Amino acid sequence: MPHDPHRHQRRKRIARLYLCGVFLLILAADALLLRFAFSDSNPFPLLKGVLFGQVLAATVLVGGVWRRRAWSRYVLMGLLGLTVAIMGLVLLIIGTRPDLTGPYTYQLLCGGIALIVAADVWLILSKRLQYLVAVAGSGG
Repeated sequence: MPHDPHRHQRRKRIARLYLCGVFLLILAADALLLRFAFSDSNPFPLLKGVLFGQVLAATVLVGGVWRRRAWSRYVLMGLLGLTVAIMGLVLLIIGTRPDLTGPYTYQLLCGGIALIVAADVWLILSKRLQYLVAVAGSGG
């Protein structure tokens, strides 16, 4: 099959749109999680710094995926998984403290975790995003 440069450009454009969608999910999740981190329901002041670091690292890694660095996609998937694990533990700990819990706290945490999971699953399963970071000429 002959090489079609227009097809490649179209696929790359669609993949970058998908990456923008993943980035928007991450930003929305970070907004919810940071809102929780700065609330009175957060018993862990260190969580603010962890989440700021996650925001910065995720932004840099999305930039790496945009620039077609395959390793950055894998590191971003790991970072999102680690974020889910940390926030899941926070959710479990807060669930045992009735003085800190309320429906708004659960909405922020569960919403943020759900959005991060959605972004991670999209990043893992999307053939378009896999194509974006594939080595040129590798059959993708």
